Amino acid sequence: MNWIAIRMLTGDAQKFYGLLFGIAFSTLLITQQLTIFVNLLERGSSGVYNVSSADVWVMDPVSRTTEVAYPMPSTALDKVRGVPGVAWAVPHIRASASVRTGSGELEGVTVVGVDDATLIGLPKNMVEGTPEVLSQPDSVIIDDVGATRMFPDQSPIGQRLELNDQRAVIRGIVDAIPSFTSQVTLYTKYSRALNYVPGTRNRLSFVLVGKAQDVSPEDLVERIESQTGLRARTRDEFARDGVDFIIENTGIPPNF
Repeated sequence: MNWIAIRMLTGDAQKFYGLLFGIAFSTLLITQQLTIFVNLLERGSSGVYNVSSADVWVMDPVSRTTEVAYPMPSTALDKVRGVPGVAWAVPHIRASASVRTGSGELEGVTVVGVDDATLIGLPKNMVEGTPEVLSQPDSVIIDDVGATRMFPDQSPIGQRLELNDQRAVIRGIVDAIPSFTSQVTLYTKYSRALNYVPGTRNRLSFVLVGKAQDVSPEDLVERIESQTGLRARTRDEFARDGVDFIIENTGIPPNF
């Protein structure tokens, strides 16, 4: 009986190889689409994954993701630092801006301000240069996606940008997970970012927190929320928030 089934399947060579090709091609499409889908969802939390040293993210109660955030007053940083169990807390700013390259081209970018002293908030892997280049005047570090997009045929190191009528000099390239929109990201010190991206009176996007050894991230979240009135999320929870935001507010899941 099995022999008859095999003969029925392979008796017509043209149909047999066409069937194999169809199955293989369908499998390839399914695998490719699933990979693209997962990659798009993970990009929703790229801003969290790029900051590996923060155990807890603190934000305004209405903030939802790294891309959808409402700025807080600078006093929020002191409130968080006063919570028992907080080993350290540093400011973090994320804002949109437009830059003009030396050739006169205009590009939308995300400016990320990292802590001046510790540089917490900067992705840990550098493609070119070192984090210490941010100590030089007007220095910014560009992500690898931005380096390829803005300077496809040349090195971006040393290139000057006009950012809000101020000079910015690219002195490093960082290996970062691209955002959902693959927008160019520029990293600089927090104090410098405040000058590059003018805004309202409140400018602080997030407070990045490291926990003490005797407390869990979940317990620290509860303490911060109860004592400051701010919203706090562990690193994994905030990463999940970014994925949920894409699922709930885009047509990507139904399309796939």
